[in-house]
Amino acid sequence: MRYDARIEIANDIATRVIPVWSRSLGSWTFSLGRKPFESHELEGHYDKEADTWHATISKLGFEDAYADLIGQALSSTPVQPANEALRVLDAGIGTGAMSAALADNYSGDMALTGVDVSMDMLKRAEQHLNHSHLSARFLQADVNSLPFEDNSFDVVLVAHVLEHMADPKRALAELHRVLKPGGILVACVTQRSSAGVYIQLKWRTHRVDRSTACEWLWDCGFVHARAVDLQEGTKAQRFSCGYIGQKAHYLNQSPSE
Repeated sequence: MRYDARIEIANDIATRVIPVWSRSLGSWTFSLGRKPFESHELEGHYDKEADTWHATISKLGFEDAYADLIGQALSSTPVQPANEALRVLDAGIGTGAMSAALADNYSGDMALTGVDVSMDMLKRAEQHLNHSHLSARFLQADVNSLPFEDNSFDVVLVAHVLEHMADPKRALAELHRVLKPGGILVACVTQRSSAGVYIQLKWRTHRVDRSTACEWLWDCGFVHARAVDLQEGTKAQRFSCGYIGQKAHYLNQSPSE
């Protein structure tokens, strides 16, 4: 095998490893990484969790936390679809908890597209989302390669998905691509914390602090990106942090403009 080919393979492996620990000693750097679950492995694991998933996140207060996060996003960045239903993508919809929180907070018509790698999760989402002003379709798809045209959605929701990705910025770039100019992204990510360690060990996820997550958003072109505490008093606040970003209205708009 050629030297260049070996280097290319080594670089590919390095980019597909989630960093767990790193220390520097003089000119030496010692690091430990872990291979994330592949898409088909996540599908299998989430299929197994589907029956109990909604009860678990409800017990941890994520329904209330999502409602509060969505309320803050809509109040700070109002969305105004032009004479049509609000087009929403929930990427990694799970049982539909975050979509339900948006439907509860938005009184206009909504056209929801929910995608997930798990068919069993999609079935639970379809059962759970029965709001009268909501039309919904559900597709099995990978967030890294979405089957939608550019500038398709007014709102993109993504809860507890990015930390699973070997390259979270690849997924965020895809979400940015399908979001309309001026549209908003609402994300929830397991944070670096004592509570988050359990999630990170079980699900092989990134240990994400707020500055890192905000840098992901800025690097992928989102403006006004910021971290938002989940609702105080919920157990969800110990596990995760919310993030809000917006797709720029025009090219070369600065992150804070």
